Amino acid sequence: MKLKRLLYVNILLITCLLIFSLYQMYVVTSVKAALYHVQNELQNTQSELSYLHSELYTIREETKWLSYTDFTAAYPETYGPPVTITISWSFSENESESSVFLRSRAVGESEWHTVDAIQSDELFYKASFDVLPNLEYEYQVVSKGAMTRSSDIDYVPTDLYRPQPLTMEFSSYTHTNNDIISAYEAAFSLPANQPDYFKATKAQAIVTDKGGEISKVPLTKNKNGNLEEWKLQISGLQIREIKLEVTYGNGKKHTRMIYPYEDYEFDHFYD
Repeated sequence: MKLKRLLYVNILLITCLLIFSLYQMYVVTSVKAALYHVQNELQNTQSELSYLHSELYTIREETKWLSYTDFTAAYPETYGPPVTITISWSFSENESESSVFLRSRAVGESEWHTVDAIQSDELFYKASFDVLPNLEYEYQVVSKGAMTRSSDIDYVPTDLYRPQPLTMEFSSYTHTNNDIISAYEAAFSLPANQPDYFKATKAQAIVTDKGGEISKVPLTKNKNGNLEEWKLQISGLQIREIKLEVTYGNGKKHTRMIYPYEDYEFDHFYD
C-alpha cells in the first residue's frame, strides 16, 4: 500500500514537472513571438520614418528658395590676395522687377559688403566679391520688391581660396650626440584635388650641418588616391637643423622648421 502511494506521489510530481516545463516552453515561445513581433514593428516604424525623412528632404529641396548654388574662384596671375569668388544661384521663384543683391562679410564682423547681382536668366543670378585667405566668409542673398526676402546665411567654402600647407605624416631620425643626427626621414601629404593655383610644385629640405654648412635635398612626389605624398630622405650628413621649403602653383614659397622641432603654426602661411 505504501509502495503504491509512493508511486502515485512520484507520478503526480513528474506530471506536475512536465506540465510546468510545458508551461515554461509556452511562456518562452510566447515571449519570443512577442519580441519578434516588436522587432518587426520597430523595423517597419524605422522604414516609415526613413521614408518620411526622405519625403521631407525632397519637399524641402523642391521648395528651397535658392534651388541651385555654385562657387567659382578667379586667382591672380601671381601670388597675392585677394582671390575673387563668384557665387551663382537660381531661385525656385522670385518676384519680378525685384532688386537682387548679395551681401558678404568676414565671419565675426558686423558690417556687410553688398554687391548687385547680375541676372543671366529669368531666375539665374551671380555676384562676385574678393576674399583674403586668412579669413572665413559668410554670405546671404537678398531680393527687394514689394516685399523683402533673404536666404539663410551660409559660408563660402574655404578650400576655394585658402591653400593648405604640406602636412607631416611621420618622421624618424638617427641620433649621434646632443641634437646632431646622421639620418632623417619624413613623409608629407597634401590634398590632390586642390586648384593648380594652390598645388605644391616643388619641395626641398634646407639642411644645416653641425659646421653651419647648408645643403638642399629635394623631396620626391607620388600620388596616392586623393593625396599627393611627398617623401624626404637625408643621410650622410651631421644634421643640426632642417627647414622645409615648398613652392606652390601661385608662385608663393613657404618655409618652416621641421627639425629639431616642427613649426605647427600656419597662421603666417596665409599672410
